[in-house]
Amino acid sequence: KVDGHEYPDSFFVGDSVDCFHQDGLRPGHEGMWYRGRVASISEDGNSCDVLYIDGDFEYNIPTKQEKIRLIKRVDMNGGWVMNKKTTIPVNESSNESQYRAGLVTSSEGEKFCVKFSDGTSESFDYAEVATGVFAMLLKDMPQKDISLWPLSSSSSMASTARLRRQMRDKLAAIKESVSPKPNADKKSAPSK
Repeated sequence: KVDGHEYPDSFFVGDSVDCFHQDGLRPGHEGMWYRGRVASISEDGNSCDVLYIDGDFEYNIPTKQEKIRLIKRVDMNGGWVMNKKTTIPVNESSNESQYRAGLVTSSEGEKFCVKFSDGTSESFDYAEVATGVFAMLLKDMPQKDISLWPLSSSSSMASTARLRRQMRDKLAAIKESVSPKPNADKKSAPSK
């Protein structure tokens, strides 16, 4: 703990956190902390993405520089994901990713029941459900509400461009995953 606040070595999707939005450099808001939830974590754990309670989304926040602090660990047995829309990957034999959208209706331990529009229900683990909830929340977010954490002055323009491109690709994949797919099996009527 530093100054009575916890700066853990790792975070979990759904953790309630406070962050310096834009490294606390936003004009008129210097040094202010903003509340949000961890939406995703990099594979190496050195950065994460946060969805703020005011609706803004910031990505690539460093986790090891005391710029993000833990407020409350996520309760993986329920809570914030209940009664929210989620999207779940469908295990198909094709290489193309397919998803089903549904509503989180109940939990039993660390398993969550998702009810789909066709009336069926299935149970999934917390990580899968939480990732899908964030995908649904981000799918219609305006670009103006999405920010890249300011990179250090030593970062190259190429690395900044790469991070922005990765986030654009990630958001495009999220939007595509939760959008209904046209039925490719239907054949159009022959032309005369």
